[in-house]
Amino acid sequence: MKEKRQIFIQRVEKSSIVEKEDVVAAEHQMEITFSDGSSIFVTCTPDHIEEMILAKKFLAKDFETEELQTYLEGIKKGGSLQKVDLREVFEIARDSFENPGTLFTETGCAHACALVHRGNVVCCIEDIGRHNALDKVIGYAVKHRISLRECYVFTSGRISGDYLQKVIDAGLPMAVSRAAVTDRAVSLAKESDITMLGFIRKNTGNIYHEGAVKLMLRSKDA
Repeated sequence: MKEKRQIFIQRVEKSSIVEKEDVVAAEHQMEITFSDGSSIFVTCTPDHIEEMILAKKFLAKDFETEELQTYLEGIKKGGSLQKVDLREVFEIARDSFENPGTLFTETGCAHACALVHRGNVVCCIEDIGRHNALDKVIGYAVKHRISLRECYVFTSGRISGDYLQKVIDAGLPMAVSRAAVTDRAVSLAKESDITMLGFIRKNTGNIYHEGAVKLMLRSKDA
């Protein structure tokens, strides 16, 4: 399945209407079934489907699959993220979000979420939905046995209360956005000791809460 589809449209240009070819994002409808027989339907971009399924099962604590059990055993041995340099965050904003991925570039219809582990972007995934993109990077961590407690996420979209709750449920200690955050997200960050930043772009941004992950700002000459 492809993440983009070509169609023909009519485009208004100044005082005329012209026919042209355009590219739109593809939607994939998927049913995910859990071990108790319940299921959910998800509309998403048709890539990283395995990661999407792993994330949904992980967040639902549906731990029967071998991948999930191995992941859970592995993270017991790991530590947790303690501190992050803000210049690292600004560099990721520049490298990952000032030059968007192909889905957004060609269709304008995508959110992106990057998973940062020990200072490195291990994946950056686009989807038509910001929650889907978050799910897929969570699933990526499970699939590749990366402890989410040692990571943080950087999203192109806003951080709302339900979005941050998913961050908390996944065990991620920090969330960063190029966009805005809501008051409910700020409240949840404070309640759960989550470090949360917003409007991160071009070496500026807002710190809404400094939680368990402490923030530093090294000098340019360091």
